[in-house]
Amino acid sequence: MKFQKAVKADLNSIMNIVRQAQSYFKDHEINQWQDNYPNLETIINDIKINTVYVLLKENIVVGIATVIFGLEKNYEYIYNGEWVNNAEYVVIHRMAIDPNYKGIGLSSIIIKNIEQICLEKGIHSIYLC
Repeated sequence: MKFQKAVKADLNSIMNIVRQAQSYFKDHEINQWQDNYPNLETIINDIKINTVYVLLKENIVVGIATVIFGLEKNYEYIYNGEWVNNAEYVVIHRMAIDPNYKGIGLSSIIIKNIEQICLEKGIHSIYLC
């Protein structure tokens, strides 16, 4: 397995996984990733700013995750609570697995790879959206 930043050539595979996840959520009445989000423009931008990663199995994209280092605008203000600390953090968005590869622990592999990247950067907090 390889975990690496996505490139433009991965776009179709990424969008296929996104559409399958959207369909799954809709079929299971989960109000997430609906209303055309994430869309092609979102994923193109993620690739452009180097925040989307792919998990490859035998050179096939089987999982995706957008990983944002630095401040995340969605977390600037916390209402009715507070963070445990103010340390640097990473945020994981838009994580999904190709349905043909679900149930074999690929999400755990993605998280472990992100943890390793974080440790290499001295980051010890991960938020998952």
